[in-house]
Amino acid sequence: GQKISFENGVVYGTGNILGYDRVGKEMIINEEQAKVVRYIFESFLKGKGTTQIKYDLEKNDIPTATGLKRWSVSSIIRILKNPFYCGTMVYRKYYVPDFLEQKPKKNTGEVDQVVVEGNHEKIISKEDFQKVQDIINEHSKHITSTAKIGHAAATNVWSKKLVCECGSTFNRRTYHKYDGITTYCYQCYNQKNNGSTRKRLSQGLDTSNSCDVPVVPEWKLSIIANSIFSLFCNDKERILKVANKLLELCVEDKEVIDNEELDDLNSKLSTNQRKLDKLLDMYLNEMVSKDSYISKKEELETTIKDIKIRIEELAVDKSSNENYLVDKIRELKKLVNHNLTDENSCISDSLIDSLIQKVIVEKDKLTVKINCGIKSNEEDVLLTKLIITKDNVDEYQRKHHQYKRLRLKKPIIVDVVI
Repeated sequence: GQKISFENGVVYGTGNILGYDRVGKEMIINEEQAKVVRYIFESFLKGKGTTQIKYDLEKNDIPTATGLKRWSVSSIIRILKNPFYCGTMVYRKYYVPDFLEQKPKKNTGEVDQVVVEGNHEKIISKEDFQKVQDIINEHSKHITSTAKIGHAAATNVWSKKLVCECGSTFNRRTYHKYDGITTYCYQCYNQKNNGSTRKRLSQGLDTSNSCDVPVVPEWKLSIIANSIFSLFCNDKERILKVANKLLELCVEDKEVIDNEELDDLNSKLSTNQRKLDKLLDMYLNEMVSKDSYISKKEELETTIKDIKIRIEELAVDKSSNENYLVDKIRELKKLVNHNLTDENSCISDSLIDSLIQKVIVEKDKLTVKINCGIKSNEEDVLLTKLIITKDNVDEYQRKHHQYKRLRLKKPIIVDVVI
């Protein structure tokens, strides 16, 4: 049955392909969308890059196949590589290796693909489609052989830890190549996919939800990690003293806030209880009707009930908060009592992975959250503030001779929290 479907050019899935409308089992050209597809192919053949094509589409308020205002480079590349536009249909692009898990996997030769000519009208000629594939393949070979700057590199531990102030994660990329040494940096995915605020402004595009956080060189993260772990190893007593003091202050601050709220709640409880007593007296003295009495009584009793519930919640919150902070102190003590560096002052990825929960990247600073092994909604506590200077960079270069051209334009501000 599936083989017959392939031979008949049956379209599987939703059929949501830019340039076409699905009418029953047929794919009919949507001329307005087809113009967009032709524009993408023609622009690429004229030498425009996919990023510039993306900006052009957004500038002209042309929506994607799903109606979105913003395009992604990856979606444009998928259009350029989709043979459906030249009348060809390829089946088994994905396959399911394990029928129990039912997780599709991209077919890279494990299963024979089926290529047939479809029954739908083509938007792009086969000649133009092939020219586009030749250009894409040539670019791919060039990138593979030369590892050009900006080409995506393999992910590592920092890719899992970095979070941008805009909420996006980070992508690791090749940064520089010098004397055979490759260095890497991390770029916000939002910025990578949609362009930076500055770039979008220069293109006359909407900048809402755009991001302008600069890329983060990997060597900066290494210096920060070394500084934090060195602090933990060489100044354990001060770290624990500061941690204990800060956590005690947090408990005290929380208690002050809770006590103020508790006093206010008790006052409101007494006031509403008096109102309820007075209401009963008025009813007994026939100063209010029975209906009014019942209505007002229910209202006051509901208010009193809500106040009592909140008072009970505060008691539970106080207990859980104290336990949480005690746990944090205990886990932090375990961390600082470990030997965190080796003889070469190198911090391993496994150590970073276990001791750093996440790094929040902002324009003017980074916030490193130490992993105490406790999940909670409580606010973070500032453990210490680091300022990475040129002296720190120079010292790092002396210990790591592969880095010869590190430049620090301004100090790096780092908040270390638990």
